[in-house]
Amino acid sequence: MATEQFLLGLDGYVLALIISVTAWAVTCCFGTFTNLVNIHAFLKIKVKDSVTLTFLVLSISDLGMVVVGFMTSATHAMAVMEMKNQAWFPIEPYGLAMISNFIREQFLTISALITTYQAVARCMCVTIPLRFRDVFTMSRTTVILCVFVSVSFLPYIPLVVGLRLVHFRIGEGNSTRLTRHLSRLFYISSDVLEMLNDVLVNLISVGLVIICLFVMLHKLRQAASFRRLSQATGRSVTAIAGSKVLSSRDIQVLKQVALISTAYVISNTPRMCIVFMRMAEPEFYVNRKYRRVFHVCVCVKIALELICASTNIFIYYSYNSKYRDLLRSLFSSFLSQSNTEKSQCSSRSGKGNSF
Repeated sequence: MATEQFLLGLDGYVLALIISVTAWAVTCCFGTFTNLVNIHAFLKIKVKDSVTLTFLVLSISDLGMVVVGFMTSATHAMAVMEMKNQAWFPIEPYGLAMISNFIREQFLTISALITTYQAVARCMCVTIPLRFRDVFTMSRTTVILCVFVSVSFLPYIPLVVGLRLVHFRIGEGNSTRLTRHLSRLFYISSDVLEMLNDVLVNLISVGLVIICLFVMLHKLRQAASFRRLSQATGRSVTAIAGSKVLSSRDIQVLKQVALISTAYVISNTPRMCIVFMRMAEPEFYVNRKYRRVFHVCVCVKIALELICASTNIFIYYSYNSKYRDLLRSLFSSFLSQSNTEKSQCSSRSGKGNSF
């Protein structure tokens, strides 16, 4: 069996952490900006239907994840400085990293549940529209989203209670620092939560999203073929497709949800790989034989999750006409305001030079 030193030495491990920290920080800066724009845009559009409501709450959840990602990036940067300089911070970086990871996972779970709900709702509405068109109402969606938030936050309470920061002596002197102390409650809660989160939430949600994704792609291809046939024969799409016809708005919403679902599946691929690798090799985990390789795989997972949470703005801009028009108007007003301020400044400087 290969040793971890052969798979990943200390220098390679530190380099991987530096690259990860840099990528996380850049992505979090970009994601904070894009999600703030998304939230502002959806509030300006006004939440009048369940689709806009889910997009708004998804943007809020993604914003929470990328903001906490700053803390994750900072704690890992502290760990790198400790390894390179052998200088100890008053608080153990990995203790803070675990706390930030718990919070980030809560927002990630909310986003995963919302994405699954979006995929299932759109799949039902386009497959059997007459039966499900009025099922996913604003009030029901609000209740479901509240349940998602509760389900995502409550299970982490035992982990927070089980993780304590205690003073621990470092070196040969009397210096101490706050270091993580994991109680028995933490390990029990961690095993249960890992089973719920990785198996029940992620595996089932990814499976559902993939099934719904195939259905949505089939419906999009079907709608495209109906429109091509309509153009070729000169008949209306409704006359050709009958009750199967999708409106332009339905197609745009379907494309948005399909792309968001695709991004979700791609970002969850490293998590699924880690789960299966842990099943195959028990030493592939924290504080075990292959802990460095495990940590690097987790860094890749976090990077993809942050990218997924930061790039929905491109999907909304491409396939949501209201969002696109609002963003263009906001950008135009910003440019006109900046040009006005520049002209005022130049006129003031011109008056000053005349004297």
